[in-house]
Amino acid sequence: MLTIDNRLQRLGARQLSQQDSKTERSLARLASGTRINSARDDSAGLQIANRLTVNHNAQQQLMRNLQDGISYSQTAEGALSQIQQITQRMRQLALQAANGVNNEVDRQALNQEYGQLKQQIDGIAYGTELFGSYPLLGSETSDANLKNLVTLDSVLQKNVKKTMESGVKSIAYIPAGSKGISITLYDLGFDDDLQLFTPSGQQIVGTDIYSDPVWSSQGITDAATLKNQFLLPANGYDDDAQYDASTLLGAGSHSLLGMTIDYSGDQHDSGNLTETLTLDYTTEDLILSVVGTGSFDITADWQELGTGSQSPATDPRFGPGLQITATSVVNATDNFIELGKCPARAEDLGLDGTALDPVEQAMAAISALDGAIKSLGEKQAYHGAKINAMEGIMRNTQIAQENSDAARMRIRDADFASETASLSYNNILRQSTTAVLSQANSSSQLAMQLLNDSKQE
Repeated sequence: MLTIDNRLQRLGARQLSQQDSKTERSLARLASGTRINSARDDSAGLQIANRLTVNHNAQQQLMRNLQDGISYSQTAEGALSQIQQITQRMRQLALQAANGVNNEVDRQALNQEYGQLKQQIDGIAYGTELFGSYPLLGSETSDANLKNLVTLDSVLQKNVKKTMESGVKSIAYIPAGSKGISITLYDLGFDDDLQLFTPSGQQIVGTDIYSDPVWSSQGITDAATLKNQFLLPANGYDDDAQYDASTLLGAGSHSLLGMTIDYSGDQHDSGNLTETLTLDYTTEDLILSVVGTGSFDITADWQELGTGSQSPATDPRFGPGLQITATSVVNATDNFIELGKCPARAEDLGLDGTALDPVEQAMAAISALDGAIKSLGEKQAYHGAKINAMEGIMRNTQIAQENSDAARMRIRDADFASETASLSYNNILRQSTTAVLSQANSSSQLAMQLLNDSKQE
């Protein structure tokens, strides 16, 4: 039969163990700052807190994603704003060129600045990039008439000289996406010249149709005769191709349409019968011709030939736009905000082929620029609307996150006042329990001492 002291010892030990456990939990909560440090603290609360934590992290990432999208649209809108200013200056030049007080020399001078501004538009379009995407380059182009030509490798073998007859016809086309192009022309004394055009009629490399006899020997003396005899669908040119020499490279090196071009120029008069042309990369299909009345030797080399602008995937710059996550919930009604491309090259704006000389061209340029300015305004408005939409989602996400975080903290975070009071309470109970155990142990020891003393007597 248990004595009173034994029962006190067992009760005190059990109470002391419980107080130690409670004290340990209070210390853990105060040290970690969280009320739930393991599933035994609150299993249901732990699951709810975990779900809220997942939601918190998702909302944080969603806001970072939206900030990236806003940066992308702001970059595109800023570049469009610069192009808008350029087109307004170009319209001013066109209006000036159309004025009757200007003679041909005056219009040519105005046309030079006009051409440089048009080249600057392309430079901005090709140079605007963020996150590996080019917002001002379109996703696709169309060069239907190029089917009338063959590619460079179908005419020439790499580094193998070939003799051909010149004229006013296209030799081949260099597909978009080609790399490391090198062409060498050996003039056999007939003053044949390399000519490089885009399908829209923009002359990239070659000799001036107005002054070089290589053109006049073929009956081509101006843009009209060039259009009728050379810029033909049979030669791979667009149906509406118009001659544009505003960015013509007669000799030297320059960057155009995202390409770096080096050209030796017409060497016939210097006694050197060799012309050379190199391109680092072709951003669009280019038509190669050798104009003249005789024959020539030609050699070509290339690192890689692209598959043409009809397959824009060959050039990642012409890929699709971006998709920005619009929600942290999978399979929601609107999972993404689409940031589509806003093509803004001179060709995309309808300015390819425009010029300021003669007066009729200047008047046509004014009309084309009016359309370009309107189109640019629409593209700017598009990105402005996208920025507002993303900022609206961010504000809504921030409010939802604040409320979600408040709920998570109420479930998961420790109440320091309560835990401190509980720790003090448990310490007092532990001390009192220890005192009771000490008293019980003292009573047992005293009883044993009395028994021992009686035996000795």
